[in-house]
Amino acid sequence: MPVTLVPNQMSHEGSPVERLPTEILSDIFRFHDSGISSLLHLTHVCRLWRCTALGDASLWTEIRIPIFEGISELACDRFFDMLETQLDRTRGMLLDVTWGLTPIESFNRRAIDSFKRRDSISLWRTLCVESCHNSNLTGLVLDSADAFSQLECLRIVGEILPQFILNNMGNMAATKLWKLDLHDLRIPYDNLPLIFASVIHRITWIGVPSWMYSVHGLPTNVVNVSGYRVNLAHIAHAKACVLDLCIIQASGLIEFGKLTSLNIKGPLTVHRCEVNFPILQALKCSGILVEGRAIVNAPLLKNLRLSSGLSPQNHLSNPRVDWANNPRLNVWPKESLIVESLIPGTDITEMMIRSPGISRACLLFRAEREAFQVMERLSGVGNHTDEDANIQCPLCPGLSSLTLTFNWPVSQVDLWRSRATDLVEARKSLGVDLVIHTSWKGEGVNVRLA
Repeated sequence: MPVTLVPNQMSHEGSPVERLPTEILSDIFRFHDSGISSLLHLTHVCRLWRCTALGDASLWTEIRIPIFEGISELACDRFFDMLETQLDRTRGMLLDVTWGLTPIESFNRRAIDSFKRRDSISLWRTLCVESCHNSNLTGLVLDSADAFSQLECLRIVGEILPQFILNNMGNMAATKLWKLDLHDLRIPYDNLPLIFASVIHRITWIGVPSWMYSVHGLPTNVVNVSGYRVNLAHIAHAKACVLDLCIIQASGLIEFGKLTSLNIKGPLTVHRCEVNFPILQALKCSGILVEGRAIVNAPLLKNLRLSSGLSPQNHLSNPRVDWANNPRLNVWPKESLIVESLIPGTDITEMMIRSPGISRACLLFRAEREAFQVMERLSGVGNHTDEDANIQCPLCPGLSSLTLTFNWPVSQVDLWRSRATDLVEARKSLGVDLVIHTSWKGEGVNVRLA
């Protein structure tokens, strides 16, 4: 029969938790936090926990106001009692606010009044506004004392741009705002950059809505872009991009002179132009599609990750065939090669031939025999020809870490250990200590072979 412990009757005297430094106990509370109700419960367990929680104002700075479709007056009063208690315990620290605008107008107004009574709107550091189709704050206008003077990040989620935000855009113009996340804004708006004209000149990061394909006109201060399907040619000044699908469509040569990181869930599609990434360090995508005489050049690429990703829509050719064999692609890494897509072992070998400087490889195979073939190529000292020098060269001579990944557990671990040990000994002739692991997806298992 389970025993229920009443908080006031629990004793921690002499227990390990009594000897924990308060900083560690605060971190535990922070990790445990699942809302104001949970945090308030912690303050009623024992005197130590209460003193620790009340002594660390940063534990109380994450404010969450959920969307209530319907709420009783009693439950509403109780929620705002907890909210005001939480605001009192932040003691003037900057706040991270997630605010769900509800269809109940009086609830929304009561929420903003709770912030205004404690002069805490000017302490908002991040604001995430979640809204449904019938929630809005049409008549709320903040005065100058309520300016968002500390706001760094604004995120809008839902079906509308809340009128509350649009009415007070002027108060955001003088903020520290650098991040504008509209990625989950679901309803299209015309002239979105114009709507945010008062703040877009100062931000450096933007999340583009999934319905917004063209980002033409973004100012050069926006150097980090997250979006769904974007023509990268419109933001050639970007430094880092995270996209679902990416195309590059331009005439002639286009150079991305500042881009160092490009992360794409699907393929990178290049239409009839020459693309140069002179300082690109990291590239993740499911392949590269080239149309016509397109050329892609990334001479300083360090890390390449070929993911399973999204399937290309209306694809022009097989991205994985082009990836391994197209001479117009110079996108081979200098440090690490990660293959998470099921491609032929011969293509993997071709990738490694084109990436002689890598020190780390993590490769996914369709069958164990293909992995054995790659290991045999790695074992040979003169196993491929350098086309420039016309001499026999070892495959990836600096390789020090190799992980062989499968969709299922390997059938003969002892055989794999034997092959791996032989490969490690063969690579020692190159003066490199190689470490080999095997793993299989879905189970999180990683076994060292040699």
